[in-house]
Amino acid sequence: MSDKVFFIQIGFNKCATSAFAKLFQGSGYKALHSGGRIWRLQGHPAITEIAPQRRIAQNIDAGRPPLAGLEEFDAFFDMIAFTDANATPCEHHKRFDLFAEAYPNAKFLLNTRDEDDWLRSRLRHDDGQFAKNWMAAAGIDQDGLIRTWRQEFRDHHARVRTYFADRPGRCLEFDTGHDDVAKLIDFARPDFTLNPKRWRRVRVTDEVARRKGWRGPGD
Repeated sequence: MSDKVFFIQIGFNKCATSAFAKLFQGSGYKALHSGGRIWRLQGHPAITEIAPQRRIAQNIDAGRPPLAGLEEFDAFFDMIAFTDANATPCEHHKRFDLFAEAYPNAKFLLNTRDEDDWLRSRLRHDDGQFAKNWMAAAGIDQDGLIRTWRQEFRDHHARVRTYFADRPGRCLEFDTGHDDVAKLIDFARPDFTLNPKRWRRVRVTDEVARRKGWRGPGD
């Protein structure tokens, strides 16, 4: 059990995870996003030795604190990754209860957005390869994948809300399409002092989709 105050995102990917990571990085904190690309390019030993999401998975399987070996980082975003070929991805955001128990001072972010917008963006992620990998691992077609993701989205939000209902001040629900960054900044204080000028909406997937004329559920 660690007394350090970590900031841990426990919503799904494609809900502004890059924007949140850049906000923390730009405010002077060590933020780890997904595979830690920026740290890997810098040759950071904790990242080059073993992929961060694989490390977290191994920690959980071994009964160690989830972030063992990554304690120098302050904030964690987009903890979803395919760590093995033809296998379903690690979805560490769904293990939020383990993180909450291991890190009693941690603050959690349930980042969310409109469900159909999220599905469209997720299907388009990485030029559609993310969805293809998932369909191959689960043995389902796109319609099945959409049904699965939609139900997981709803179930996960319900679980998080229930778990933190009697743990006030530990988790913030932030709608990326409607909430102002001031809501996040207030929640993060006094442990994290975030610079609002570093808040930028990152919509790379949607911009690519518009150029290619892609369509998805709800279009």
